[in-house]
Amino acid sequence: MKNVKTVLILSILLLCHSLEAQSGYLVNPKPQVSTPRASSLQQLVNEAARTALTKFSDKKLIENQLAITLIDLRDPQHPVTAS
Repeated sequence: MKNVKTVLILSILLLCHSLEAQSGYLVNPKPQVSTPRASSLQQLVNEAARTALTKFSDKKLIENQLAITLIDLRDPQHPVTAS
């Protein structure tokens, strides 16, 4: 179940990243201050990246071919990002 959740999150992130790249819309994020929330988001992104690299290793996917950005908007006034 945990792997399914990770793969689902990764798929959504990759789709969003692809759509953003196609739209040509760029956002300059504000500098982040390290918080426990940011740390847990970064751990989630790292786990998703490791899972994707492992799952697609037979397709020769390597780190520099993978881009992940996660934005936590639960507090819209203080978004937290990880990538």
